[in-house]
Amino acid sequence: MEDPLGKFLSRGRLQMLILALEAQARGPKTEKLRYDDKLTVEHLMPQKWETHWPLPETMESEEAEANRERMLQTIGNLTLLTNAPWAKKREEIPRHTVLSLNHRACEAAIWDELAIGRRGAELFELARALRPRPA
Repeated sequence: MEDPLGKFLSRGRLQMLILALEAQARGPKTEKLRYDDKLTVEHLMPQKWETHWPLPETMESEEAEANRERMLQTIGNLTLLTNAPWAKKREEIPRHTVLSLNHRACEAAIWDELAIGRRGAELFELARALRPRPA
C-alpha cells in the first residue's frame, strides 16, 4: 500500500493491476466492463500538486512534503481515467465512469494523504481477495 508502484511498474502493468482490482470490486450483478483504451493510468492527486493541493498550514514541513510526494505514486492515488484536475474529475467521474473504483474515490470530499491511504487499504483488500496467501 505504501510502495510507489507508479515508479516501479510500467504503465501497462499498472493498467493490468487496476483492471484486475476493478474486476474484483465488481459484483456478480454488475455489468461487464468493456475496456476503453482511451483510459490511462492517472494520478488522482496530480504529480504537480503544489498549486491546487497546498499542504494544510498545520502540516507545512519538509517531512509532510516528502510524505505527500511518496503517496503520489502509491496504488491509492492511481486509477484509470482521462486526465483532468481533481475538481473536474470529482464532478465528471460519477457521471461518466463505469469503473467502481473511481466512484468510490469520488466519495471523498477532500483528496489528501488520508484519502489516498484509505483507498490504498481498500485496494489492498481487493488484491488480497484476488490472490489470497497460502495457509
